[in-house]
Amino acid sequence: MNEEMCCFSPEDTIFVLNKWDTIEDDGGIEEFFQSAKKKLRKIWTEIDEKHIFKLAASKVRMQR
Repeated sequence: MNEEMCCFSPEDTIFVLNKWDTIEDDGGIEEFFQSAKKKLRKIWTEIDEKHIFKLAASKVRMQR
């Protein structure tokens, strides 16, 4: 089994990390985000940080 992601370019991807509104420790949000990005880079070394986003879908829904 080939584990390489050869189907698409890293420039064609985005990673959306949802439920940021559920993290209760306001001081730990940035630390958690950095940890998540580090884990993604371990799996996919070509990832560009500008393609990783935090989202709280429930807050987006309320703002509409």
